[in-house]
Amino acid sequence: MLYRRSGFPEVDEILLCKVTKIFPSSVFVELIEYPGRGAIVHISEVSPGRIRNLRDYVSVGRQIVCKVLRIDREKGHIDLSLRRVNSVQRREKTDEIKQELKAESLVRNIAKKISQPVDKVYRELSTPIFKEYSHLHLCFWDVAGGDVDLKKLGVPNNLAKEFTDAVVEKFKPAKITIEGEITLQ
Repeated sequence: MLYRRSGFPEVDEILLCKVTKIFPSSVFVELIEYPGRGAIVHISEVSPGRIRNLRDYVSVGRQIVCKVLRIDREKGHIDLSLRRVNSVQRREKTDEIKQELKAESLVRNIAKKISQPVDKVYRELSTPIFKEYSHLHLCFWDVAGGDVDLKKLGVPNNLAKEFTDAVVEKFKPAKITIEGEITLQ
């Protein structure tokens, strides 16, 4: 995943994590959106009720959606909870990640098409977009809907044209049909 954030997450933020180690009373995870950042999920925050074996709930290498409980910026400690994330939050986070991966796939395809390194194209595209949007896919949906012009956001002209054409083709806004009956008297 190309999408990266710096610093620390916020308390109550929902994050995608990858399990790195499992100990008898805790699970260590890597925060996927914050490269190089690790966190811990205590056994009491994995699932409600008594847990005999953590491996029944998580496994090394598995991706899980967690909620940030506490952050100690001085020590660099981040405490997470797996059990405090409801199914709606989990679904929204996974949908958000899928949409961002779709946007990144588009970046890869265009980088290949114009024979440029993916990282360079992503950086040139995302730098001006992230001033207005939190994710690429949110901007792409607005471009597909005709609400935003990439050139006006500050994307270089050659990339703006390529991405606008590709986004309009790939990100089709949902078609909504509204029906009703009107009676005039």
